[in-house]
Amino acid sequence: MHIFGLNYVQTDILEKSNKGKVKMIEKNRIAGSNHSYIHFPFHDFAAAQKEFGIKKIDLVGAAPHLWCDHLERIKTEVIQQELEAFDLKVSVFTPKVYRYSICAEKESKQAMATIDYYKNCIEAAETLQCGIVSITAEGGCTDLPYNMLWDNCCSMLKELSNFAQQKKIVLVLSTVSKQDSSILTHLDEVENMISEVHSEALCAMLDVNVISICGETITQWFERLGDKIKLVRFVDGNYNGYRVWGDGCLPCEKFLSELVQVSYQGILSLQVPGERYVEDPFSADRRNQKTLEKFLK
Repeated sequence: MHIFGLNYVQTDILEKSNKGKVKMIEKNRIAGSNHSYIHFPFHDFAAAQKEFGIKKIDLVGAAPHLWCDHLERIKTEVIQQELEAFDLKVSVFTPKVYRYSICAEKESKQAMATIDYYKNCIEAAETLQCGIVSITAEGGCTDLPYNMLWDNCCSMLKELSNFAQQKKIVLVLSTVSKQDSSILTHLDEVENMISEVHSEALCAMLDVNVISICGETITQWFERLGDKIKLVRFVDGNYNGYRVWGDGCLPCEKFLSELVQVSYQGILSLQVPGERYVEDPFSADRRNQKTLEKFLK
């Protein structure tokens, strides 16, 4: 089956033919996400995760669940109460990009606001005792020369990485689709940016949907970046966006086999960007869990 320029075997066929070959993945490495629950109170999201047996979350720090901008720090007290009530831990903090951009022109209002915004998010992660903050070049301006975008991005990531290191936080940089940015869309760019920034606090996130779109593989990423990969966004997808497992056409079992083969021991985030499931995130979460449960222990 030809998908995203790759020849994938359809997921259900592959699972039947390779049944039993994938080692079980510890369920405590799975992180649920509130991203699809934006039409519901955070309490409902937390209760759903308890029902599904999820202990860790990839928290999208955005309204209505959490407010943060470049002017003030997040007040996390309500979130912390819900986390404690449902025995949840924030393992990843994902800032919503809004109109902020790590590629913004230096000294511009957008650049200064972006720096302040991500610093507030890093401090929020610190308060929530979360060690990972994800960051991307989503929304990168397309009307500036590539070299200028690269220089702007590198300069900002150096400042944010220095700040994160002081807070004992790791920033994870991932690729995004070409629809979302004109920079940091391939493995080469992420590898080069991490090398140029040269900070222990700047690592990588592997997004299986994005790398599938551009024809890259999990094995390639680990061969190039190794233990610099601190997070994997493990979700299904197809030609027009992210899906929960079972709704797309990506090979779940094949990807899990690769992650076992490269000895990845980190978090697998189930965050599904976009608003496809916001009307009924509970059913979407159940389908996700049903597909994954055969591989979890």
